Amino acid sequence: MLSVMVMGAGAAFSDQDKIENTEAVDACSALNIIGGYPDGSYKPEGNIKRSEICKMICVALNGGEEPTLGTPATPTFSDVRNTPNAAWAEKYIESCVSQGIVSGVGGGRFSPNGNVTGSQLAKMLLVCLGFDSDIEGYTGNAWDMNVNVRATQKGLYKGLEGLDVSAALTRDTAAQMVWNALQAGEVKYEYTWVGGDATKVTAVDKLDNANNPITLLKDKYNATIVDDGILTSINKDSKGTYNVVVTNKDTTTTYTKVEKDYSDLMGQKVDVMVKDGDQSKVYGIYANEDSKVIATGVVGDLDPVTGDSEKIKLDSTEYKIDTGAKVYHFNKTADAGTLISLAKTHSGVQDAYSIKLIDNDGNGKIDRAVVTPFAVAEVTYVGTSSMTFQAVNGFATIGNKDVDDVTAYDGIAEDDWVIVYADSDTVDGNYNVEKATVVTGEVTGTRNNNTEGLIDGTWYTSLVSGETFNVGDTVDVVTVGRYAFDVEISDTTATSADVLYVDGLEIKTGLNAGLNAKLYFTDGTSKEALISKIDGYKVVTTGSAKAGEVLVSGSSSDTGTAGSAGYSKAMTSIVDRVYTFSVDGDKYEIKTISDSNKAGFKGQNTVNSYADKTLTLKDNSTAKIADDAVIFVEGADDTKVVSGATVNAWGKDSISFTAANSIVLYSESNGFKYVQVGSLKLASGNIPDASGDTAYGYVTADPYLIKEDGTNYIQYTLWTADGEKVVREKTSDVHANKGDFISYNVGDGTTIKTVEVGDDANLFAGAVTAYAGGEDINMVQADNSAISPFANKMADDATVVYVNTADTKGVDGGKIRTASKDSNDKYIANVMYKLDSENKVEVLFVDVNNDLEAVDNPVVADDKKAVEDAVSALKSAVTTGSANGTAEKPYTKTVTNTDGKSLDLITFSANGTTVSASIVEDTATKITSVKYADGKLTATSTENMVDGSVKLAITIANNNATATVYVNVTLN
Repeated sequence: MLSVMVMGAGAAFSDQDKIENTEAVDACSALNIIGGYPDGSYKPEGNIKRSEICKMICVALNGGEEPTLGTPATPTFSDVRNTPNAAWAEKYIESCVSQGIVSGVGGGRFSPNGNVTGSQLAKMLLVCLGFDSDIEGYTGNAWDMNVNVRATQKGLYKGLEGLDVSAALTRDTAAQMVWNALQAGEVKYEYTWVGGDATKVTAVDKLDNANNPITLLKDKYNATIVDDGILTSINKDSKGTYNVVVTNKDTTTTYTKVEKDYSDLMGQKVDVMVKDGDQSKVYGIYANEDSKVIATGVVGDLDPVTGDSEKIKLDSTEYKIDTGAKVYHFNKTADAGTLISLAKTHSGVQDAYSIKLIDNDGNGKIDRAVVTPFAVAEVTYVGTSSMTFQAVNGFATIGNKDVDDVTAYDGIAEDDWVIVYADSDTVDGNYNVEKATVVTGEVTGTRNNNTEGLIDGTWYTSLVSGETFNVGDTVDVVTVGRYAFDVEISDTTATSADVLYVDGLEIKTGLNAGLNAKLYFTDGTSKEALISKIDGYKVVTTGSAKAGEVLVSGSSSDTGTAGSAGYSKAMTSIVDRVYTFSVDGDKYEIKTISDSNKAGFKGQNTVNSYADKTLTLKDNSTAKIADDAVIFVEGADDTKVVSGATVNAWGKDSISFTAANSIVLYSESNGFKYVQVGSLKLASGNIPDASGDTAYGYVTADPYLIKEDGTNYIQYTLWTADGEKVVREKTSDVHANKGDFISYNVGDGTTIKTVEVGDDANLFAGAVTAYAGGEDINMVQADNSAISPFANKMADDATVVYVNTADTKGVDGGKIRTASKDSNDKYIANVMYKLDSENKVEVLFVDVNNDLEAVDNPVVADDKKAVEDAVSALKSAVTTGSANGTAEKPYTKTVTNTDGKSLDLITFSANGTTVSASIVEDTATKITSVKYADGKLTATSTENMVDGSVKLAITIANNNATATVYVNVTLN
């Protein structure tokens, strides 16, 4: 049923290329007689059904409008009302039967889903034109013969020569017959008495007042077909309809309020169907029967035929052309020169323009060509109100455009490659933007000086100067058809450029004579090998160079002309440089990096200096360094192959290079150059260590010493915001221990620098007193004193790390909780924090057990403080010297012996602690016990004390906090 549902006027179909009778299908579609399927197709090759043709006829006889029809109480046919996929057509079938247009198949049946033959449809259409079936003999045994004679006379089979009228009709052919009928004249009958009861009946054409035949199209649609001229331009108006300009020699006609975009007919001779002669009431526009598109292609395939100015070739096929055949740009009324001139001369982006060759007068010769100009551009900015395009070729500039002036595809984004049609060349008057095709693959062949590259079996031709192909490169190619507008290396590790670095040279003699080199490769390996060619010239190391050779010597400068006899190069102008290479057996052929050998990258340049992740190039432009770049670095100490990330971690200090030896290859994105491969030779000094941002971690294992390439490192296992990291510091000294919270410079990500612990890292213990999520947070220091200054805020980019200090390990996730309190109602430290320059929390280590194991809670801290104060008072009352108060190095005290049984030894304040003492060793002093009371440590004896010395262990305790101090007391 949906196959004949009425669609919008002039509907286009997704399978338009399968339609043979284009004019007929377009016209019937414009007149709302035929439509398509839900998927947008017409299915021209499908057979038309009897039910479908009934609806088409009813709509056509009602001027393209859905007719108001009824059905009888008792159906005429037994197989319509109750037949699936047929009941919908009952009213159309009953209407056609009542008008004598169609009849059943016998036995009370209609066969609604049966096919329709050419003869059957011709009979129906003849009745629509006014012929009477009974009078004309369209019934009975000879009905089809009578029908076909008259159908041929009326032109119903026009354009269908060779049609088998007894075979089932396709939808394509049915449309042609209906269209032919619409253009045929209607008839009426004249009755002439010839005597007696005899009357002569004659079918004659219906004529209008001007004696012109009245066609079915004129009668039912009040439509006329204007054989008008060439469609030369079309523009969309503010209401979404179109203004179409048709040019006939020196006159032009503009049709307005056209519902469909007919720009596919640009340059063709068209027929215009209008209602009531009104140029604002257009049923449809379609190609005139004399107008044919002979061929389509691209300008690059257009060539002249030698010695024949009336022929051209497109994609190697010859076509005849009319003398003076002109070329027109899409939507332009002025010509752009002759077709023969374009065939002889075209270049650049013009080669990628599409071209349509048209014969408008049916003589088999091309009289007009339409080309569509465009530019290829990279999208460099997409905003809410504008977007910016950087054209690589085509019309000179595009630049920034208001979004209201651009018609683009959904999802257009920065870095997209696009095809842009200028506003003056488009139907809607905007810049029209289509996404360009980016082909990715390996270049397996090149030709024409590398301007053509073979990828996946297709040759692509570069139309942009400097954009070339190299065999073996894995590339992204921006293409329009088989033309390339940008060629970028997409995989630097797989690129053919096969880049190496020449680190050392020597001329060898004997069995392996030649130019021997120390070579470094992008995979980090190195080897010694002979270089057999430089820039295509054979290397010789003795005598003089012949044409096509180069003599390499220890001289101080190059001499001669490349390629000529006597050409020589100094080893100093070859060594310490990056080259592309190929291998011939076990020898290497190297090629200098230059604008003509960019290894498939966007550009190349030499480098003056580095600072803060940026290279300054010879022309004073700058380049970023891709983290995955491969860089050959040579300093006074070594030559290394490192990643771009390693170079980016060199820090902010400026580093100078020897420009002639520092060569980089780069890609481009959003206006920035990104180095992908190259060499950097330091002007002086060693290769710098990596330096980077400051990061923070929790040491979860005992650090240990390792050695790599003769260098000592301390290896740490850290828990960080990014999970566990195993890193190393270039030192022999351990700067942090298991359980420490540290800051460090990330270096190159593996080798870190500047490890600092606790306070030195600006990391302090604290207790969270209030936090409910979000940015607001309250904290105190571990001793419960205020943090000052403190903004009581989390920084926007705060780093939160969860740890378990009881088990010295990291935890994947957790929650910031309010600190617990001790028995004295004081907060217990549960976090380590660092504040930023705005006094907001920048880093927060959170203990998931809510208790930092290494930090005493306030009660324990108070107890320890009391003990420490008492110990300090004790030390002030004795002689410490170089001693440390241990059993091995006790403090000393000399006391005057009174020769009695009681003697005060040491006077000091216990600060509220409990003090006890025991005798560790006695040398005949007769002291039997020592006790602390009233601020004094007093010795007692059962008999008079004598001179000598006694070692005391003095224990000072306060709850769980204790300390023992050893003192040697001498009596004399």
